Amino acid sequence: MPVKISQKLSFVDEALNAQEQNMISILLTQDGFSFAVYNRERNKFVALEAYNIENIHHDVLEKSFFDHVIAALKVVIENSKLISLYRNSKGIITFCPNQATWLPSSLFNPDEKERYILLNYGETLGDVFYKINNQTESVCIYTIYNSFIDDLLNLFPNAEIHPLQNILVEDFQRFSKKNDLEKSVYCFVTKERLFIQVYHASKLVFDNNFNFQNKQDFVYFLLNIYDKMDLSPENTPLFFTGDISKSNESWNIIKKYIRRVETLPSNNSFLYSRLFNNADIYHFYHLFSSITCVLLEEFGKGEE
Repeated sequence: MPVKISQKLSFVDEALNAQEQNMISILLTQDGFSFAVYNRERNKFVALEAYNIENIHHDVLEKSFFDHVIAALKVVIENSKLISLYRNSKGIITFCPNQATWLPSSLFNPDEKERYILLNYGETLGDVFYKINNQTESVCIYTIYNSFIDDLLNLFPNAEIHPLQNILVEDFQRFSKKNDLEKSVYCFVTKERLFIQVYHASKLVFDNNFNFQNKQDFVYFLLNIYDKMDLSPENTPLFFTGDISKSNESWNIIKKYIRRVETLPSNNSFLYSRLFNNADIYHFYHLFSSITCVLLEEFGKGEE
């Protein structure tokens, strides 16, 4: 089936200057691709493009799915002057792995990484990698096809590669700690998947993701988490990022059961082009915030 791409939005600030120090951030989900340019000198995001990848109905665990994604990225690069110009810049790519699990750093043995996946899933769907998260003193072990990583680096040779779960933990744990939340639930939404994390006193206690086909599935998975984790709908807030809006029917149903439902406010560590006022920033929260991983690694220190 031929690859079909549709552009959702494109904003390029007049302040974008190819001669200045610019970095890129890329977010890949099951159904789309977003790209941002960050100007280091101004500490400002100055360009944003987002695309839907259509005709992509493969099982998300099949290698053919990832081949389709790479083919779609090549089409985007060929047709986007912005991405073609900056694809060799330093930056970060965030993607959804096949499988992912967590382990405290103190218990992690790199030689046992395959066993950790087998214990949780019973099989490994792809090659096994891991990402050490110093912020949470934990390790994200995940699977993805090595060929997919190689293809991404061929397209974006100076980008770091991060599993989505690691970026979500960076963002959600930081927000929970900053706001001193006793318990909190976070949900990153794509077109057909919910990524849900639960925190107790800024500590990750639950991380999973679910495919949904309709609003009933959407509501069920979230309310079931509140029930199974013994969370109070009155006192435990729910924060959304990603592909959801306050006019969405699922949002309105959730509001009937959970007292405090909000979108995550913009990360005020950065400035954003005024053009982005035409887009809901929380849709791209992790696209923007993930650049922090590159900056912190570069400076060799964590963020308080």
